[in-house]
Amino acid sequence: MPGGDVVKGSGTLKIDGKPAVVALSGTITGAGVARSSAVVPGLGRQASDLRLSDDGLALSGSYQNRTLTARKDACGNNPPQVTFSSTPGNPVPLGQNVLMSATITDEDAPATFTQSRIQFTSNRQGLLSGWRPAPRSLGTVALLPGTHQITVAVTDSGGLTANATGVVEIVNRPPVARIFLPTEGATLVAGGAAMLKGSAMDPDTGALPDSALSWSAQLTPGGAFVPLGGGSERLTTFAAAADPVVVRLTANDGGNPVTVDRTIRVAANTGNTPPVVVITKPLRGQFSGPVDDGAFAGTPTTFTATASDAESDPAAMPLRWEFTLLRDDGTPDPTPPLPNPPAVTGTLAPTIAFPAVHGRVYRVTITATDAGGLSASDSVLIMVTSQVIF
Repeated sequence: MPGGDVVKGSGTLKIDGKPAVVALSGTITGAGVARSSAVVPGLGRQASDLRLSDDGLALSGSYQNRTLTARKDACGNNPPQVTFSSTPGNPVPLGQNVLMSATITDEDAPATFTQSRIQFTSNRQGLLSGWRPAPRSLGTVALLPGTHQITVAVTDSGGLTANATGVVEIVNRPPVARIFLPTEGATLVAGGAAMLKGSAMDPDTGALPDSALSWSAQLTPGGAFVPLGGGSERLTTFAAAADPVVVRLTANDGGNPVTVDRTIRVAANTGNTPPVVVITKPLRGQFSGPVDDGAFAGTPTTFTATASDAESDPAAMPLRWEFTLLRDDGTPDPTPPLPNPPAVTGTLAPTIAFPAVHGRVYRVTITATDAGGLSASDSVLIMVTSQVIF
């Protein structure tokens, strides 16, 4: 209405011992205040300000020096009884769905409690939205890290509201970062192209995007780290010889930055720089843990790589792929139960079949050697399993 929302009510009273009916209506003029008009038998139309009680259950006005009170609970309506529950239990990883529910006991029929009468709020994020599998439930993945006091407010058909609270704790677990290139202890050459390749896996949200990854290098012992750029794969150049050099990958999921380092050396440039070789299949960084991909024993598996060099024709560079069974400690198995697949040369895309060594890991390595005798390598780890036959 132009002057504010409308309030109305009715009830019974006795005048000189005789029952009568009173009706009132008015316009809300402020917080907890309404300008009202009441019709009382024998007294005619009366005007008064109605004021809302602190508990929100009663409106009271003064008419002919008498107080008239209209109560929400005067007709036998009682506030609902509410309890709050949520799954899964605390703590909940960031990004995981939290299902919050209200259990309601009331004289109203269950169908009376529609979605609009049941609201979930967080003391940190206010009114919550999400998936409503039922009016009494709310599923959401939008809770921010930290401890939330969740309140569910339930209003019955008589306008009485009851609340219940619970605590939901959201944790943001740090990501795990990996550097693939350069390898630990690698020797690069000043002025030559060097590939920086890595990834980060967040236990809550999965693989982090390139925008969450940044590279830096410490060129002198104890010195500051110099930014090199971002992304999961980046070509860079070290201008001068240095030993040691620490290459650092920083992964930031928005709240938990983590770093991983590789120590390398940069040799002086004598006129030749090593090639750059990178395995492109399998695509790394899609799984947690050190294993990069899987393969079925006896089934042809194809690998691909790229190779380049500043001084040599890449097409003429000798290429060699090697396949080595590893022990549980990550070292080569000197006595594999079945022979390792033979080395493959002269191609960037070999296809091989692993022997039947169920649940064992192979290191697959490509090495490229330029015309000046400098080499570069890249490796992936492959879990080999037996194919299930139905």
